[in-house]
Amino acid sequence: MEFPTKGVEHKYIVTELGNRVHCVVAGAGPPVLLLHGFPEFWYSFRYQIPALAAAGFRVIVPDTRGAGESEIVEASDKYMWNDIIGDIVAVLKGLNVTEKVLVVGHDWGASFAGHLSRIRPDLVRAVVYLGFVPSTWRVHLTLWEDTRAAFGDEVYIHVFQEPGRAEALFAKEKTSSLMLAFLTRWSDDPQLGIPKASSDKEEALPDWITSADLQFYADTFDKTGFTPGLNVYRNFKRSIELNAPFIDKLLEHPSLLIKATRDLGYQNVSRFQSSLDPEEILAANKPLSPNLQKVVVVDANHFLHQEKHEEVNKAIIEFFISCPPS
Repeated sequence: MEFPTKGVEHKYIVTELGNRVHCVVAGAGPPVLLLHGFPEFWYSFRYQIPALAAAGFRVIVPDTRGAGESEIVEASDKYMWNDIIGDIVAVLKGLNVTEKVLVVGHDWGASFAGHLSRIRPDLVRAVVYLGFVPSTWRVHLTLWEDTRAAFGDEVYIHVFQEPGRAEALFAKEKTSSLMLAFLTRWSDDPQLGIPKASSDKEEALPDWITSADLQFYADTFDKTGFTPGLNVYRNFKRSIELNAPFIDKLLEHPSLLIKATRDLGYQNVSRFQSSLDPEEILAANKPLSPNLQKVVVVDANHFLHQEKHEEVNKAIIEFFISCPPS
């Protein structure tokens, strides 16, 4: 799509630790915080930013540490979840956000949204999870073993653990072809391995990705590389250890889950995500999120907020409008 620039600001917040975080801000009204996953940056919410701003919200979209235009922190052990949350809190403070935020999280962003609501409940009003409801930290303890059992040793999160291995595999592909594979085919892979370009021939693009979109992804990751995002995976177990006091803490804020039918990873690995029936999903996730109010299922892949953006936007806006004021 041609991303609108009118009314959209790019801001840079310097945290108390001195690293610079980039964010996109648009609109006026109750604050909405959009948190992206991997391999993504703010542009993955290009369909949500103008829609939410037009609906009367102030939209805030940070690039997480090392992604997009945010500063790359060279120390590989500085990508734990609490580091990411610290940057997010710094952004809210730097933008003078004084009221509780409505949060949308996709992929790692959903996990970060859940973690923010656990450790800083005073900052959160309600949450929309795109893809899955984050499990408790105790459930995360066995995630690696569960994933290996479901998919084998070549599943992506295992490949991502070894420093340099995924980067070397990604380097074999043209970045634009790699990103197209991630965005359109990766979550349909029953083995969830490292995505590969289908051929040397130019592929037809789906209607939700333009050649300009794809080039922007490629140019951005050619500049930043993939290591910052991969470092989040590599610090996952350390993040669990650090958050031992929250190991059984539930997600207590009002929440909405928007789930995709073709997101195989979340259907096969998690104990709580296997069904595609909204009522079954709602009931199964109540032990994790007692205030989960509704489940919406869309026919899409992992990147549901891009592929079915109109349906996703409608569900997000309706839910946020229904939330009581903070």
